[in-house]
Amino acid sequence: MAAAAAIASVLRVDPDDARVVTPCLPVALALLVPGLAVKVRRVHDIGLSGWWLLVMIVPLVGALVDLLFALKPGDAGPNRFGADPRERVASV
Repeated sequence: MAAAAAIASVLRVDPDDARVVTPCLPVALALLVPGLAVKVRRVHDIGLSGWWLLVMIVPLVGALVDLLFALKPGDAGPNRFGADPRERVASV
């Protein structure tokens, strides 16, 4: 319970609500790596380096850039990161 209270104090949550925060933390950490992998793959799909994900550290600008990356269509044809995944699906 001490760990839950410590997490609650860092997140500025009422200690009585720490029972909710504690189970969410392992789930969030478990989904962090696959989520980053999907974002890197998406950034590669539009022809940019995965280092562009560091822009998301900036509070408001990062969210806007992330939204633009999600909405931008991928490169047509192969790019420096590989073949166009839509071409493989169309040929099947």
